[in-house]
Amino acid sequence: MKKRKECKEIIKLIQKEIDSRITVGERDILERHISECNRCALEKEEMIKLHNLLQENIARIEVPQLSADFNRKFYQRLGGSRVRSSIFGNIIENIFRVNRVAELRLVSVTVFIVLVGVISMNWYNEYMRDLKQVEVDRYQKETNLNTLYNMVTEQSEKTELKSIADKQAKEIVAIMGIRG
Repeated sequence: MKKRKECKEIIKLIQKEIDSRITVGERDILERHISECNRCALEKEEMIKLHNLLQENIARIEVPQLSADFNRKFYQRLGGSRVRSSIFGNIIENIFRVNRVAELRLVSVTVFIVLVGVISMNWYNEYMRDLKQVEVDRYQKETNLNTLYNMVTEQSEKTELKSIADKQAKEIVAIMGIRG
C-alpha cells in the first residue's frame, strides 16, 4: 500500500521533471526511487517517449487561417437571423438574442455545478486525510502505551525479583550466622 502511494507521487515528480519544474530535492527523491523501482523507471521512459512524440507532432500541425467574415457566416448559419452590416448592430443583436441568454444561463449553471463539485471533492479529500491522520495518531498512542506498559511491567518484575533475592540473601546470612 505504501509503495503504491509512493509510486503515485513519483509519477507526479516524473511529470514535473518532463515539464522542467522539478526542484533539486525532488529530483534526488525521483532518482533514488527509480533506481529501486523498475515499474516507475519504465513509466518514466514511456512518459518521456510520449512527451517527445507529442512535441514532434505538434510542431508539424498547421493551424488553418479563418476568413475575415468567418464569424459573420458562422453566426448567420447558427442562428438563421439576418446579419447586420455594422459591428454595433451585431453586438446589440447578440446581447438581446433569447438563445444567447439561455446559453449564458446554461454556462453559468454548469460552472456553478463544477465549482460545487470541485469544492466538495477538495473538502472530502481534506476530511479523509484528517481522518487517516487521526487513525495514525491513535495507533501511535496505542503503540506508545503498550510499550510503556511493557516497560513498567518488566521493571516491576525486576523490582519484585530483586526484593525476593534480598530477602533470600538475608535468610542465608541469618542461617549461616554471618554478620554483615
